[in-house]
Amino acid sequence: MNDRRSIQDIIPPARSKPIRPQAPITSTPPPTQPPMPQPPRESQYDDHAPRGRGWFFLTVAAAAIIIVIVVVTLMSSVFHSATAAVVLSEWKSDVSGSYSAGPETPIAYQPVVVTETSTKSVPATGTEKAEDHASGVIVVTNTSTRTQRLITNTRFESPEGLIYRIHAPIVVPAATTKGTVTTPGSIEATVYADEPGEKYNIGAASFTVPGLKGSQTYTQVTAKSALPMAGGFVGDKAVVEKTIRDQAVAEIKADLERKLREKVVASTPPNGIVFPDGIEIRYSEEPDRADQGNATITVRGTALAASFSGDQLARALASRAGIITETPLVLNMPSELQYSGQSGNVESGSGLTFTLTGGAHLVAQFSATQLAEDLVGKTEQEAEDVRSKYPSLVGPMEITVIPFWLSSLPKNPERIKVDVRGVLDQNP
Repeated sequence: MNDRRSIQDIIPPARSKPIRPQAPITSTPPPTQPPMPQPPRESQYDDHAPRGRGWFFLTVAAAAIIIVIVVVTLMSSVFHSATAAVVLSEWKSDVSGSYSAGPETPIAYQPVVVTETSTKSVPATGTEKAEDHASGVIVVTNTSTRTQRLITNTRFESPEGLIYRIHAPIVVPAATTKGTVTTPGSIEATVYADEPGEKYNIGAASFTVPGLKGSQTYTQVTAKSALPMAGGFVGDKAVVEKTIRDQAVAEIKADLERKLREKVVASTPPNGIVFPDGIEIRYSEEPDRADQGNATITVRGTALAASFSGDQLARALASRAGIITETPLVLNMPSELQYSGQSGNVESGSGLTFTLTGGAHLVAQFSATQLAEDLVGKTEQEAEDVRSKYPSLVGPMEITVIPFWLSSLPKNPERIKVDVRGVLDQNP
């Protein structure tokens, strides 16, 4: 085979088309169409509720108003209180001088008598037989117009028939009459039991004088004991060394004095005044009891005092000081006055004389509790009308109400504080 080909056998390659430059392609955007209407967005609230921030602020404002109303209401009820400041009349003046008290005088009084017993155990040195007579103080009174003399060993008989005697003569003063008031004469005396023994240890009692029986004087001359009879004893009595016993008795008496003074104060009637210097204390020692090698020392104490009418005493002091007022007065701090020179029988309730030395602080009577009750629920104007009913007060009354927006005082008197100031405190 002949691989050689002729020129005719060669097929020419196909001509390629000439490359023409192409124009740049410019795209024309399609015409814009109006947007499709969007369906309304559904509200998360119903169609009748207000929309937007306005509702939020309205809610907050309403809540704030409610809170304010609640707070104001609570403050008006829970914290509602008031203070009433008042000025009270008072005086300080020297009232030194002598005074009288009793049925015939402007100053009434009543006796205050209290008793207390105290014991102490100490070593004993032995025992001894003893027969002791009870004794005590009586007040003998005489309602006749003549003095009555009673001789030594005059008998006084108790309601139980027990006999006591005086060991020295006495003269009982006659009664005195002033106007329509008759005051018996009186005198104190010590009596002793007719026999030894404990049955004569009796309490306060009344006595007659058997030697006067059958005469008119029998009912006119009588006696009373405000203090107990004590000291009667029959049996074995402990023996104690004198120095030990004296020390024990002194300690007992000191303890008794404190207790007795406290009891006098506790027993003083309302509106009564007892001067500490006017308290008289008497002691009686009972026989020493033997107790297994020891001795029990017993001391009985009795305190007597005159409880003066506070109103009448204050009025008498004001008169002495030249103070003129119709307002009832109170003596403030009686212990600032020195009480001395008492004479007369406190137990009998008859006439007393005494001396007072120093300055008295007299204050107009006033009840802060009553004023608070009278001010309940009042306005400030009405409160001033209430104040006019208290003559013991000086000047206007200053009212402060809390909270400030309330115009009336509380309806509970315990929420009204009365601030009392004295006239003397107003001076510079």
